[in-house]
Amino acid sequence: YEHYFRVPNRLGPADMNPGTGTTCDSPSRFDGHYLYGNSFYAYQHGLAYIIVLNPYTDTRVGSVQYQFLQETLQQANQNRDVTPWLLVTFHAPFYTTFAGHDNEPEADRMKEAMEPLFLQYRVNFVLSGHDHGFMVSWPLFNGTVVPRNPKTGSAAAPIYLILGTGGNGEGHAHGFRQASPEPWVMTRDITHFGYGHLFLESSTRAHFSWVWNDDGQGRMRENRDGIWWNNQYLPAVGDPELEQRDQ
Repeated sequence: YEHYFRVPNRLGPADMNPGTGTTCDSPSRFDGHYLYGNSFYAYQHGLAYIIVLNPYTDTRVGSVQYQFLQETLQQANQNRDVTPWLLVTFHAPFYTTFAGHDNEPEADRMKEAMEPLFLQYRVNFVLSGHDHGFMVSWPLFNGTVVPRNPKTGSAAAPIYLILGTGGNGEGHAHGFRQASPEPWVMTRDITHFGYGHLFLESSTRAHFSWVWNDDGQGRMRENRDGIWWNNQYLPAVGDPELEQRDQ
């Protein structure tokens, strides 16, 4: 991975050694030691500040990666007039409605340490993959949907997305954890392949669409799950609702 590409925002040379007590009981469950390099970094893109993290190295409170995240979130919040949208992305999701990768220790440890930082520093969206499905949560903290603030019309908590439907030889996730969606799930799907498109229209409004790979006739299918969001942490402008579905 370190040689596959070189990110432009490297914090320093990669520090990679076998992790103490490393386990590898499956390809997706292991503890390693991978700091700096391509492991975790951040960058600005338009109205967004994006932080990339690594669940497969130390994420505990006080770790190098935890300190990087805390310091980066602090700096990003001082610049929200330039980058009003704050995104965090990493592979293994904190919340999943799919069976197969739920309760993995790497994600659970990371969630315990870092989820409070996401809320404290007003992260808008948390994007993950790993599960081969599509999911969007309601604004969420500690497994509970956060209610709307009547003053802003929004719920001041991160929204979690799983975008793992790019497609590969393994196919979709094998099923859901339960037949009915969890109370914190807005939408979910394991019947199509596709990708997500996030358009940050302004400091207060964002549009997300899930684009199917094709419609069975070789044509792209756009806006299959179109959602308008207000910035959770700013007063609503226009539509006072938290989200507005296109369909």
